[in-house]
Amino acid sequence: MLKIDDGLSGKLANMGLLCAFLVVFIHTPADESCRGAWLIRGYFSHGLAKIAVPYFFTAAGFLLAGRFDQPGWYSSALRKRAMSLLVPLVFWCAVHYFFRNVFLPVLGNLLYGRSVFSGMFPAGFRSEDLRLVFALEPYRQPYLAVLWFLRTLFVLVAASPLLRRLAKPWFIIPVWLANGWIFPDYGVECTEFTFMFQEGFLSLFGTAYFCLGMYLRSRSAAFGVKKAYALIALAMGAFILSVRGGDPYVDVASRTLTWLSIPFLLCGVWSLMPSKPLPRALTSLAFPVYILHTGVIEILGLVGERAGMLSVFTGTTAGYCAFGVVIASLAALVAFGLRRFLPNAARVVFGGR
Repeated sequence: MLKIDDGLSGKLANMGLLCAFLVVFIHTPADESCRGAWLIRGYFSHGLAKIAVPYFFTAAGFLLAGRFDQPGWYSSALRKRAMSLLVPLVFWCAVHYFFRNVFLPVLGNLLYGRSVFSGMFPAGFRSEDLRLVFALEPYRQPYLAVLWFLRTLFVLVAASPLLRRLAKPWFIIPVWLANGWIFPDYGVECTEFTFMFQEGFLSLFGTAYFCLGMYLRSRSAAFGVKKAYALIALAMGAFILSVRGGDPYVDVASRTLTWLSIPFLLCGVWSLMPSKPLPRALTSLAFPVYILHTGVIEILGLVGERAGMLSVFTGTTAGYCAFGVVIASLAALVAFGLRRFLPNAARVVFGGR
């Protein structure tokens, strides 16, 4: 089994930070009237940034497989993943519920001079929302949508005694191809069926990449690709994206090309990632930025709209790029503040990260 040395550990951490920032750019808004910003967002949202979650699944499977030889690994893995995945999932979904239904309405009222407490809980108290907070709806995302990954990853860890035996090319490739059948329809005409197998409990691409990580860990060869091959893979991914085009509007053909580009881009970016680790103070921000950026986007959107400055960021190419950096930086600043002033609580709500 492949051992993790300092170089590989550094690549894993650096790649995690990059992918967290790519997720931020997936959700950074851009104005369609600015063609440059719109196209760049398209290449990020439906191109390069799509490697992020597959990488998270691959890294999770890779790290878990390192414990297979340890006595009691399964019960230990479930306990640790319950704390590192389920606790942050439920906590931040609950925080987002009150953020959306209390904080944002009050902030909007203050900005627009309305009665402070009007408009709270606009949809009332619904049992459906409670199920979403606890991520119990198999055909829907949790209340904080980006955290579907945590729910699916816990399901995969729970199924790992079976998946470790299936983590071979003869299983991974057909599952990935089956995802190629589901993936193009997701986001075009999303049914409960397509959602279940894309971002639900039984995510096909999550399963494929999670098993890929376990398979890679089981190999004794060096975990890497020659730089020449990496450049070829990156060029192939870029070529596929150029055929797809940068328009964020999705259809079956464009999503098929996105799905096809992911392995090439992931292979190329991983192989070119420096092995010298960035400071841990930076790489440890990957998970907090992933969680917090959506709330930052909503606050900045509300404040920017009231100040009449939102179009400065969403309506220009440079503004879009700067907006993504500002969002990620503010999310990192919030995480730093929590860790500075509430270190024990922050350790729990960020899953020990």
